[in-house]
Amino acid sequence: EHRAPTAVHDCLDATHWALEHAAELGARADSVGVTGDSAGGNLAAAVAQQLRDAGFAGLRHQALVYPAPDLTEREVEALQEADRRFVLLTPDMMRSFRRVYLGDGGDDSDPLLSPALGNLTGLPPALVQLAEHDPLRPDGQAYAAALADAGVEVRTTTYRGAPHGFITFPGFAPAALAALDELIGEVAHHLHEETL
Repeated sequence: EHRAPTAVHDCLDATHWALEHAAELGARADSVGVTGDSAGGNLAAAVAQQLRDAGFAGLRHQALVYPAPDLTEREVEALQEADRRFVLLTPDMMRSFRRVYLGDGGDDSDPLLSPALGNLTGLPPALVQLAEHDPLRPDGQAYAAALADAGVEVRTTTYRGAPHGFITFPGFAPAALAALDELIGEVAHHLHEETL
């Protein structure tokens, strides 16, 4: 119903609301992290860039779980692999989602939509979690490498044998519990200066 970049604007609005109401929510506005998985990883990366551009000093971490940071239309090697490796997200599904999200007039080179094309300097430390059997894996790897090249502290983990979406169903994908432990530990370390 609402084409890009509406989702990014909604996420920014929600983030600003949470910051403004941090005290009543029992949260800290001076130690903030953003996170998202899949398309949510795209949104979290875009929000991190927007908060940095706005001069928000409280952003401490970004956790991107099998993100989709680059929505430009291109041929990626992984998309040519056999679909049987991609049990939950296929290249055809990705192309369909992209068409629906961008609509007819969406600019896939806009960093709001493809944060991989934005300025990556000055962003907070990042955790990038990837799934081996995921057509988004090469994009996540490339984004993590670009963050590191821009001087951002990055921890990247690829979970072997895992499909896209694995972290949301730990009973199906054994790697999900390890990924959740890693995610919690990274958030605790960067937002609370402790390690679980």
